[in-house]
Amino acid sequence: AFKWITENLGPVHVLVNNAGFGKLGSLLDDDTQMWKSVFNVNVLGLCMATREAVRIMKVNNIKGHIIHINSMGGHKVAPLSYECNVYTASKFAVTALTETLRLELN
Repeated sequence: AFKWITENLGPVHVLVNNAGFGKLGSLLDDDTQMWKSVFNVNVLGLCMATREAVRIMKVNNIKGHIIHINSMGGHKVAPLSYECNVYTASKFAVTALTETLRLELN
């Protein structure tokens, strides 16, 4: 996708990561595939998109912007978070990734 964008529209200047996937369920549920899907979309997808956008920005000497849209679940464990604890864990990861990326790019 990033190759196509660069070739057809020009280099990336702004990336908005706004992906979110979750499903109600307990950590005690035996649904490993669902957990992987949540982390693949919410964490790995964000990481891969960020990596590709930053590579393009660096090659083109662009001081761009990266915006990670998160949810409140990434900042505070709400009383009913046990119903979506894997989702909440993935969004806490987004919070940490956003801060570590800020430190790395500065």
